[in-house]
Amino acid sequence: MRQKIKINFEDFWHHNSFVTIQKENPIFKLLSSRFELELTNKPAFLVYSCFGKNFLKYNCVRIFYTGENIRPDFSECDYAFSFDYPITERNFRLPLYILYDGYKELKRKSLNFNSDKKINKKQKFCNFVYSNKKGKERVEFFEKLQKYKKVDSGGKIKNNLGYIVKDKLSFLQQYKFTIAFENSSYPGYTTEKLLQAFVTNTIPIYWGNPLIHKEFNTN
Repeated sequence: MRQKIKINFEDFWHHNSFVTIQKENPIFKLLSSRFELELTNKPAFLVYSCFGKNFLKYNCVRIFYTGENIRPDFSECDYAFSFDYPITERNFRLPLYILYDGYKELKRKSLNFNSDKKINKKQKFCNFVYSNKKGKERVEFFEKLQKYKKVDSGGKIKNNLGYIVKDKLSFLQQYKFTIAFENSSYPGYTTEKLLQAFVTNTIPIYWGNPLIHKEFNTN
């Protein structure tokens, strides 16, 4: 019998209704696999993110979660799911890519880009798929690589295809290379960019987490 927990979620990017939380909240989905969760406005545990200050009205155990490059404030939270090292009793490192569907597939996969015939047979050169205006480093790199050879940009930023890519993974798998830059750099900050490149057998050109060698083989 699973343990029952009274819980609520605040200050996430989605609408804060119980129905939306059950459908869209990644931490709710993660915890639901282990516990019986009862959503209530009088919880024993509150999980909150960085898109507001509603969490301050709760007098219970407060757990911070972020998918952004933001540090937890332990004067406001009891525990945190973050990108940060070190891992402690109060800080559990949960990089964003672990919550993506392709993570389990990646763990099962053995990749060798030097001998991967699928990559060598690909005709398209490199892609760039971003719609977030943050991240001047990746835009600057895109513009420099463009001087060598055309890079297909399928997001809202620097789009040169005439349409916005709807299925990113299907798009990526057509290319030998993918510009896989984070929007900023910080030790431990790894999002889904590398994961999506690996599961689609495209070689990532990466910038972001200076400690990326702790998670992925940089060779």
